Amino acid sequence: MAAAGILSLSASAVAYASPVADPLFEYGVSIHDARVLPSPRGGRMGAGYMTVAAPRGDAIIGVEAAFGIELHESLEDDAGVVRMTRRDRIEIPAGTEVVFEPGGLHVMLIGVDPPMKVGDEVSITLTFEKAGEVEILFPVEDRAGPDGHSDHGG
Repeated sequence: MAAAGILSLSASAVAYASPVADPLFEYGVSIHDARVLPSPRGGRMGAGYMTVAAPRGDAIIGVEAAFGIELHESLEDDAGVVRMTRRDRIEIPAGTEVVFEPGGLHVMLIGVDPPMKVGDEVSITLTFEKAGEVEILFPVEDRAGPDGHSDHGG
């Protein structure tokens, strides 16, 4: 694994780092459209979404925060029941983008204290197999999108 480097990013930034001995630059990892949607009841739980690309390929092998946090995927079984499954590793194939979105891959936030409010930022550190650690500030957004409709997928 590459030496871990910490890069603090805002959600609107694309996570291309400078070429000075930075594993993010070496491996070309980019992260954009990061956001957290709090649960409808109180903001102590929520889900984080983003888009991750790694032109040379990489994998997310860990996630950390100041509260409980896990990588999850929502999967539908043969009976049509959707269940969340914990994931220890999420592959980012070379030349593709992996989208974390409602009803699919997401970062599950558990027991956030104090509860999240719209407008807050939540610091989450992703650990990549090759690129190392990346700290990202995820803005907390309203479950209703810019068009005023709620996020029906999760």
